[in-house]
Amino acid sequence: MTAAPPDLFKAIAARDLKRVREILRAHPEALKEKDPQGHTPVLLAAYVGAPELVDALTAAGAPVNVFEAAAIGRTDLVRQYVGINRGLL
Repeated sequence: MTAAPPDLFKAIAARDLKRVREILRAHPEALKEKDPQGHTPVLLAAYVGAPELVDALTAAGAPVNVFEAAAIGRTDLVRQYVGINRGLL
């Protein structure tokens, strides 16, 4: 995996929805990347309290694991993951 454009994580930290969308149009593969601390774009958007960014990222196809689903309040996905893997309880 190549590194996501650093500007994506900067745009998320700045809560710049317009810039995030521009970056994703040019680099859709960035949805699968992590920052140096191991945060995905979705998780970072949740951490900075930007639900509009979470929505834009997930609508663009960002993968969401069980932990990210919990962080963004997607209890439907959490239930789905737990239903698949009871070991997550």
